[in-house]
Amino acid sequence: MAEFWTEKRVVISPDKQSMADAVAERFLDRVAKRLTDGKTVHVALTGGTSGTAVLEAAGLIVKRAEGRERLVAAFDVVNG
Repeated sequence: MAEFWTEKRVVISPDKQSMADAVAERFLDRVAKRLTDGKTVHVALTGGTSGTAVLEAAGLIVKRAEGRERLVAAFDVVNG
């Protein structure tokens, strides 16, 4: 069974973009660490305006078409 150890805290950001930037940075750092450690990473993402802002801040391109959003950019978290 997988073990999940996360730090739980409340962070208040001055605006949506600051929140998105902070969440994206933490997300990418955690994914990079797991990949560097040779672990498998599974990610399920949600949309909405805040979720989309986080994806865009993470450097992912969100393409909107037919009322749906698609992630279209691949990226290498470990090597930039």
